[in-house]
Amino acid sequence: MGFGSRALNGPQAVREQTKDAQALFEQRYWDLVGKFAEHGFNIEMYSKVKDFTQEIALVPISAREGEGIQDLLAVVIGLAERYLEDKLTDIEGAGEGTVLEMKEERGALWEKPSM
Repeated sequence: MGFGSRALNGPQAVREQTKDAQALFEQRYWDLVGKFAEHGFNIEMYSKVKDFTQEIALVPISAREGEGIQDLLAVVIGLAERYLEDKLTDIEGAGEGTVLEMKEERGALWEKPSM
C-alpha cells in the first residue's frame, strides 16, 4: 500500500461505492456465479463461505486502489494452512523467489528494487 492508502477490506470497499458502482458489482458478481455454475462450480463472496471444500471464495480486489489485497492474502494463507498443512515444512536458510513482472514508474512512492 502506498502512502495515504486506506486499504479497505472487500465488503467495506463495496459499501463505500456509489449506488451505480454497487449495482455494477452485483451484476458482474451474478454473471460470474452463473458462468461458474455452468461448469459445476459454486462461488460465494469469501466472507460468506461456510465450507471452502464446497464453494470457491470470490475475493474482490483493486490493485490500483489497494483494496481487498489483504483479504486475498488472508484467504490464501488460511486455505494453505488448513488444507496444505501436511505439505508445509520448516526450512532453514534464505528463501528464493522470482520476479514475474517489474515496471518502474516515475513519481511512484516505492523504492527501486535492488537486483
